[in-house]
Amino acid sequence: MDADILLSKTYLYEHNIRNQVIPNALFVSFRKNIGFDDPLLNLSTMKRGIENPNAIDDSRVFNQAKKEQAGWGDANINDRLIELLDDTNYFKNYNYGNAVGVYDLPGVVSGHNISLRRENALSVRGFSTEFQGWGLEDKHFAAKVVSQGNYVNPVLNSSVYHIGYGPRGGDQDRKINELNKNYEAYQKLLQEGWY
Repeated sequence: MDADILLSKTYLYEHNIRNQVIPNALFVSFRKNIGFDDPLLNLSTMKRGIENPNAIDDSRVFNQAKKEQAGWGDANINDRLIELLDDTNYFKNYNYGNAVGVYDLPGVVSGHNISLRRENALSVRGFSTEFQGWGLEDKHFAAKVVSQGNYVNPVLNSSVYHIGYGPRGGDQDRKINELNKNYEAYQKLLQEGWY
């Protein structure tokens, strides 16, 4: 869980139930982006519990190519709007190696809010330390988890709020450079394996 995430009051319950029932899955929820001035950031509101967002604006649901998404070929950048849940039947239609835009199955896992059983995380030795700066450590983790026979399941009835603060250090170009370097590291790690 990232520090810039606020959980809705049903999040832990919904994820816990799923982890109890489905032992071989990694669960992802979607996010609603909010600003620093959002009323949800009031301490008394947070103590009462935050309601689930009525709408989400997560790039894994609706997405148009952006240059900060490593892996887009120049030929298809800005080609079409992706509706990932519909295009993949809620991630069920992913097969080995296929993708919708930049999103393959591990790519739909955003580490800011995921859950899985402890033994599944330990079996792949957790997150790699090979990534520097921003991006792709969560995708690599998910690739390892999926390779062990786990599914990636969306949790649609419980989302999170993400406090938008912009790129770390305020520099979008630096963020994109870090992502591109991490994309190279990701490709290398996929070739090497991890066991």
